Amino acid sequence: MTHILQDAGPYTLALNWLVAGDATNVGTVTIGITDAAGTAVVAPSTSTSYSSSTATYSYTLADRADPALLNVTWTRSDTGADLQQTIEVVGSELFNERDARSFDNSKLTSASVYTEAAIAAERIRIGEMFERWTGRSWIERYNRMELSGSGDHELFLGDGYSRSSDGRPLQRPGANRDVSRLLSVTIGGVAQTVTNFSLLGSILWREGSVWTQPISANPLNVVVEYVYGLPYASEGSDRMALLLLVDHLAKSKLDARTTSFSDELGTMKLITAGMGRSLTNVGELNQWLNDRQPLGIA
Repeated sequence: MTHILQDAGPYTLALNWLVAGDATNVGTVTIGITDAAGTAVVAPSTSTSYSSSTATYSYTLADRADPALLNVTWTRSDTGADLQQTIEVVGSELFNERDARSFDNSKLTSASVYTEAAIAAERIRIGEMFERWTGRSWIERYNRMELSGSGDHELFLGDGYSRSSDGRPLQRPGANRDVSRLLSVTIGGVAQTVTNFSLLGSILWREGSVWTQPISANPLNVVVEYVYGLPYASEGSDRMALLLLVDHLAKSKLDARTTSFSDELGTMKLITAGMGRSLTNVGELNQWLNDRQPLGIA
């Protein structure tokens, strides 16, 4: 998966078509993009550009104003073969490349050793880990939830299923927390006016009417798209993410068995591997995660 930041477009989507492991000119390649609701963002068979110097196919995607999940299909015109790519539009990031390269005495300053692509991939991986470990997204993300109408004014988002319109599950452990913005509501396949609904934490309130109850032929008659997660770094999440980034890409200054260390601010006790909730090799990060452990997360 690739992340792009909302309101930072236009975006250049790029692909190397590999043949026997080598980037190859395979002739005309077209592109098509749909979102998680199955709506076309870019029509199928849209032309792409090709650079012979880098053997790269590319397409310029217009700016995206909201978090979203995009399914990209690249198609060879000669054979009809497809390559699939998933792109997530996010509303915020744990850190940017400049933060990564300057952190911890510029340990990751070498762009040849620690490439932009490697840092970006680790940022996504760390964000997913943090959400899984804490039950909270530390960046703004998109979710699509399918639910059964309650017959009342209230609908609890946690009672639904996070998945795209084609039935693929969306891994969103923090989807019921820090819900901030409603993107769309559909009842029985009919789009609703978003301003007729209010978000009360993880409760969606229908104003002026009650949620239509489902029928047996359509048990999940309500579909809601929304934004959840934190819009900016909170509680030191940016520093913790950078600590894990350096641990993944470069060796930490602290030994993995360190139980405490002292500096001008005092002495800090750490949770080390094999003791307590030691999810990482970084004691300071283990303590931070332990302090934010949600119920049901081991």
